[in-house]
Amino acid sequence: MIIGLDLGKKTLGIAVSYDYKLVLPSKTVFYQEGDFLLLVKKIKEIFFQEKIETIVLGLSFRTDKITETTKMIYYFYFLLKNHFQATKIVLENENYTTKEIKSLYRHFFPKKYLKKFRAAKDSSSAVLILENYLAKNLKK
Repeated sequence: MIIGLDLGKKTLGIAVSYDYKLVLPSKTVFYQEGDFLLLVKKIKEIFFQEKIETIVLGLSFRTDKITETTKMIYYFYFLLKNHFQATKIVLENENYTTKEIKSLYRHFFPKKYLKKFRAAKDSSSAVLILENYLAKNLKK
């Protein structure tokens, strides 16, 4: 099994693929800003019966400057490496995935329903991150 993660300041979107072909949104975890140990615990709880072979964490590659968000993602990346030592952990370009999901939602859902899908955007962004990773790496 491989999982994709989209880390935000207060949410973590999770996507999963069991067969390395079909990617499904799994869950959005809400957390207090900076409480990354809670996120590690939640990932372990969600997948406690599964063997996670690879974790794909989204990171924006579109800028050459280090932002607070970039620092946060790198910190979480190293925390994951520490807690999932037997698991391959990779960074994948997440440029514009959230904007792409928001655009799709606006196109397909009436405005009055968009609030209901707000939490789903994070796990949907994780789907795009994981799909991009699989598309690049399954060709090899």
